[in-house]
Amino acid sequence: MNARIIRNAILIAIAATILTIIALVIWLAIYAAAIDPGHQLAFYGAYATDNGAKLGLIVSVPIFLGAGWLIGRSASTKIDGAKRGALVAGIYILIDLVPAVLFRGAEQTDAQPLITGYVAVMVSAVIGGWLAAGRSTTVEPTP
Repeated sequence: MNARIIRNAILIAIAATILTIIALVIWLAIYAAAIDPGHQLAFYGAYATDNGAKLGLIVSVPIFLGAGWLIGRSASTKIDGAKRGALVAGIYILIDLVPAVLFRGAEQTDAQPLITGYVAVMVSAVIGGWLAAGRSTTVEPTP
């Protein structure tokens, strides 16, 4: 893989991370305003803490399917597209895992939801890259 692909993978992973955070904030705002309004802020903080892993999983799968597709569009083979999707997911995992371990500590971090989420992100990004790869980007002229 060349430097351009790695740079694009980093940018796409950062964008996917930001989109995931924005989607979670929007969901929490909808929950607080329309689904279960009228509670103190601590109630919604506890809801976010208790359900963050599940919500993150639901939100991140389509986002990383799109991220894998985006990076895999220029790949010439399905395997290369899948590798590019895995690269995006791997960069995201580093972006997400390092702060989680640094701020909470390795012994305080619940590994099961993290592993489940990371496997889902990896699989969806690899599938997205695989689906996008090998497609012609030029239009064939009609005879």
